[in-house]
Amino acid sequence: MNRLLNRLSTLGLLLLFTFSFTYLAAGCFGFTLDGLMPLWLACICLSVWISADFRHGILLGLPLSALILYIAYRTYDGELVLQLSDFFDRLTGAYYQRFYSPGSRYVFADYSENHSLILLFLAFLLASYLSTGLTSRGGRIFFSLIGTVPPVFFCLAVTGKPSVPAIAGLTLFWVLLLSGGGRYDVNSHQGRVFFAVALPAVLLTGLLLFAVSPESYVSSMEEMSISLRIEEFGRSIRQLIRGEEPSPRPGATPETVVLEAPPPSTLPEEMDFGGSLELAGGYDFTGMSDVILRAKTDLEGYVYLRARSYGDYTGLGWLEAEEPGLPSSLSYAASAAAGEEHELELRLEPPSAYRFLPYYSALPSSSDSFVPSEGQTEYTVPFRSLGAVSPLPAELRQEEEVYRAYAYEAYTRLPAATETALLQLAERAGLSASSPDLIQAVADYVQRTGTYDLGVSDYPSEDYAVYFLTEARRGYCIHFATAAAALYRALGIPARVTEGFLYRAESGEWTDVCRSDAHAWVEIYSDGLGWLPVEVTGRSGLTPPEAVPVSPAIDSPAPEASPEPVEETPIPTPESSPTGPAVGPISPEGPAVPEPAGFSIPWRALGIVAAVLLLISLLPLQRLVRLALLRRRIRQRDGHKAAVAIYRQAVKLSAWGASVPEAITKCAEKAAFSNHEVRREELAACRALLEGMTKEVYAEQNRFRKFVFRYLKCFM
Repeated sequence: MNRLLNRLSTLGLLLLFTFSFTYLAAGCFGFTLDGLMPLWLACICLSVWISADFRHGILLGLPLSALILYIAYRTYDGELVLQLSDFFDRLTGAYYQRFYSPGSRYVFADYSENHSLILLFLAFLLASYLSTGLTSRGGRIFFSLIGTVPPVFFCLAVTGKPSVPAIAGLTLFWVLLLSGGGRYDVNSHQGRVFFAVALPAVLLTGLLLFAVSPESYVSSMEEMSISLRIEEFGRSIRQLIRGEEPSPRPGATPETVVLEAPPPSTLPEEMDFGGSLELAGGYDFTGMSDVILRAKTDLEGYVYLRARSYGDYTGLGWLEAEEPGLPSSLSYAASAAAGEEHELELRLEPPSAYRFLPYYSALPSSSDSFVPSEGQTEYTVPFRSLGAVSPLPAELRQEEEVYRAYAYEAYTRLPAATETALLQLAERAGLSASSPDLIQAVADYVQRTGTYDLGVSDYPSEDYAVYFLTEARRGYCIHFATAAAALYRALGIPARVTEGFLYRAESGEWTDVCRSDAHAWVEIYSDGLGWLPVEVTGRSGLTPPEAVPVSPAIDSPAPEASPEPVEETPIPTPESSPTGPAVGPISPEGPAVPEPAGFSIPWRALGIVAAVLLLISLLPLQRLVRLALLRRRIRQRDGHKAAVAIYRQAVKLSAWGASVPEAITKCAEKAAFSNHEVRREELAACRALLEGMTKEVYAEQNRFRKFVFRYLKCFM
């Protein structure tokens, strides 16, 4: 009975860690798993468990593992290379965002929409190592912790919101591991202890999660003081290494803001940008290459050209917002921008009723939604980079306060049914008006929910925003912008949908802006600063995968926390690859490009690291194979050959400072130089002497030599 319980406890620990870690890694790095993943994990854990926990089990478990991995490879149509590229790209991107350039965004490659295959291979490597540690006769806890704590730490280092079920599962794993002791024996009482501890541990964890629901918990700055101090210490170390000036503590007035590189996208509407924006009807693919205007500026990167904004949501579209009867707010952001001055030259092919303007341009307007063109087809627009944000001039402050009150009243209105449905969705997603980084959180939620698809048909709904987030989950830029703007409004943030063009400018060169460059995005109102763009469009599901970053979160009460205009977004990656960091920090003097001119994935270094990790992961596996072969040699039916095999193993051990027992030598000489039969009793005595000799030699070694003794020489 003990033997069965011990083996079942080992299988339970193996399943608990493998499942918990796989889903933790998926959540931390944004990997996508399909519905078959639990089945694959269960099968691979079972095969690895058979290899490690049964005598001669490796003869069945190893081929079974290989068969499972091969079937998985064929199931996913051989996507291993694409998923492997995605795997390293996401690791690189998470490292970049968290440590190299905190607060920035990294443009992920997204070569594959499913990462189940590569995570299954990773789970196999970890499970192979862990199964050896769990069945170790010495150092069971030590080797198991060495193989489980570092991977979990690396995952938690890049995220502040890990998966609660995964963390609960890992905590249970470590508790149950420690309760079983540091030595594995199939005939011990470890299994009984495991099942005795498992029930109260599971009940206690469940009660804690029930009493303090993770979805409803909001951490305060005071509760995170220790974490913030650790983060500040790490930041100071990084700055000391790089020779940078100290940066402000978390929570202080930021001296830097973030650039974003938005995605290209398209609109179904005509280019005259009428007084309403209807969402019904599919996308019109005609005239995609028609040139709408030509533009030239001294900047290089993605440029937003806004045409007009829409303020009243009807469920089926947007209507032109009522004019407030106040001076236009379009110049506020330009008045607060203190960056460098630039110019944008525009030449329109067909005339337009509106001027196409970059952000932070201070042209006068009689409307709060657009700037009239006054019949001009060629004009130059002066504008500034945001740079360091300065307070509004005294003559505009009182005017902005009056407009702010209007914005919070007019641009947070929604149909009652829409507001109720969106607040329920926000509650389930853990979003509320008091959520930290709410602007970014809403944008992330909308991007995760939907897939970019120009081929969507009409929505069978009277409320496109709700239907997009709950059922359709597919659409193009206008659907993403509609859902995000409505959700911002439901949470109390003034928001509106803006349309225009989004194109990539080359410094000092004329660029053709075509109909395919038409785009829609969200503007949110930032107190004391004005309307600012937020990109929320998700990745394409029909076209080749493109990275779609999101504008950074904006804390409305603090103008200093506003994002930098995308006109100056540097694109550090080459044109041939859309991946890499798409942002850089902005100093008070203007945009600063990151130290490396182009951040490329260090494939060679990552390949070397992966090879080293693979070799380390295979050490326990090759140990199992070599020990199985050794047992087969010293226990074979031919007594003469078995005696000689025992002697040869004893000679190998003698190189570590031990002497070969005389009984083993005599038995080997008898087997090699005479025709006398070697009795079973003699062989059993020699095997016992060999085992004792092995343990004696192992006990006399230091930690490093013990590792070599067990995992490189495979003596025990």
